[in-house]
Amino acid sequence: MKNTILLFILFFTLNASAQVFELVKDINLNGDANPTGMMAFNGKIYFAANDNIHGRELWVSDGTNAGTKMLKDINPRGDANPQYLVEFKGKIYFSAKTTSNGIELWVSDGTASGTKLFKDIYPGTKSSIPGDFKLDTDKLYFKASNNALGSELWVSDGTAGGTKIVKDINPGVASSRVDLLLLSKGKLYFRATHIASGAELWVSDGTAEGTHIVKDIFAGTSSSNPYYARELNGKIYFSADDGTTYGRELWVTDGTSAGTQLVKDFNPGAGNGFPGSFKEYKGKQYFGAKDSNNNTHLWVSDGTTEGTKLLKRINSSGSSQVGSYKIVFNNKLFFTATNGIKGVELWRTDGTSRGTVMLKDINTNGHSEPTYLFIYNKKLYFAAKDAMGNKKLYETDGSRAGTKSIAPNSATNTSPIKSFLYKAQLNGSIYFRANFNGKGRELWKYTTPVR
Repeated sequence: MKNTILLFILFFTLNASAQVFELVKDINLNGDANPTGMMAFNGKIYFAANDNIHGRELWVSDGTNAGTKMLKDINPRGDANPQYLVEFKGKIYFSAKTTSNGIELWVSDGTASGTKLFKDIYPGTKSSIPGDFKLDTDKLYFKASNNALGSELWVSDGTAGGTKIVKDINPGVASSRVDLLLLSKGKLYFRATHIASGAELWVSDGTAEGTHIVKDIFAGTSSSNPYYARELNGKIYFSADDGTTYGRELWVTDGTSAGTQLVKDFNPGAGNGFPGSFKEYKGKQYFGAKDSNNNTHLWVSDGTTEGTKLLKRINSSGSSQVGSYKIVFNNKLFFTATNGIKGVELWRTDGTSRGTVMLKDINTNGHSEPTYLFIYNKKLYFAAKDAMGNKKLYETDGSRAGTKSIAPNSATNTSPIKSFLYKAQLNGSIYFRANFNGKGRELWKYTTPVR
């Protein structure tokens, strides 16, 4: 009797701790389905995929093989290529292509009958190419183009009638080439081009009257080209080039021209510091920037010139190559860098120079180049190259010993992961694109017990 109880307990324990990989469905039997744009919505996963019969269309999955199917053949004559899926006011908005309408704004309630053209912004067969969606509480901002105004900033309240251009920033058919950067306190910060000021930082409250340039940083028709906008302590930090004195450096704004100024000149003079890919950690911004030797290292800023300083020169003889992938996990900041001896690997910091260390040398023959870091069930996951140069899925608990590659026991493909750019979580599982069995990049899911 005791042995039976012990066997039962052992069986339960093993199964409770089981980690399960599962091919949800082999959508394309002749190659890669390449599922992309994954998002969870109303208890299901929605994504774009190609079954090699209908072209690239919108699919839906409840996590089972039988429950994974094409939602709608939007473009029967070719690829609809659904992109930029985003939930807004209880529906999915996305861009898709048809032969008769071109690439336009579509909407779906999760059913085939409820998946339809939302608005033909560029009437006829030509395309408005809506994209770069940013969600406010009751507004959906995006960029789009039509025949009269070129590519400009648009906004929608969730109705076709309430979907309109915000402002013709670069008047006439000339495009302002907007790039949406950041939403903060009900205002959208974005880059836009005007014939008189070039590409500069703009702000909008969703109305034409409330849409204006913040500051012409590179005075005149040239462009400061602001990038990497992030908020910290109520202000917006970004990279920009004044074109005359400082090169591309760190700037800050409170939304006014007077409150827009240089924070620090990392590469003194006209040299470019190229600060970017900011990540907030412990109330400060962490990022890579170039010094006077044009080497990129890890910097930290509290938003003041005095409080912006080099955290650590990870590579003492060259560039540390601090990358764009950063994530806060277990009260540490994880990022990619190289010390010049090992390749580009995953590092972590507690905010001090001494506490900034390499997690593990995954690729002992070169760069493991970790990408697409994300947290799932209290562990950190990422894609990285092993010593053979194969891209695999890794997990870590934040320690060197607890960092390892994971895959199904039956995996036959040596390099199963291309990227984790496309992933979604639903009902305790993570869904992603992979090719573990050598039959193509398909929809897989990974499930672990809640820790």
